[in-house]
Amino acid sequence: MRLQKLFALLTAAAFVTLLAATPVDADCTGKEKVKARCKILNDGNNKLIVTVFRSEPNSSVEVRLDGVPIGDIETNSKGKGQFVRTNVGDGHHIVAVCRAHVPTRCER
Repeated sequence: MRLQKLFALLTAAAFVTLLAATPVDADCTGKEKVKARCKILNDGNNKLIVTVFRSEPNSSVEVRLDGVPIGDIETNSKGKGQFVRTNVGDGHHIVAVCRAHVPTRCER
């Protein structure tokens, strides 16, 4: 139980740090919602799938993994888009698009 509390505290601290350091993207609406998940591929590598909703329609927004830019999502006419990255390291991560942040966990 203590390990779960420690993880929650560390995740919250990382979230606050990333939120404070997040640059504002010109194509962000401020209403973005983000989903992120990891899947294990047949070759044993991790695949990160990031989906953004409510972003600026027909725009490009930056995806960050643990505060580091890893690519862009091109949104459709409804402001939805998806980004896929393979070979993501094991462990807990924070995925950010604009000012929307979500934790995810990748394991092999």
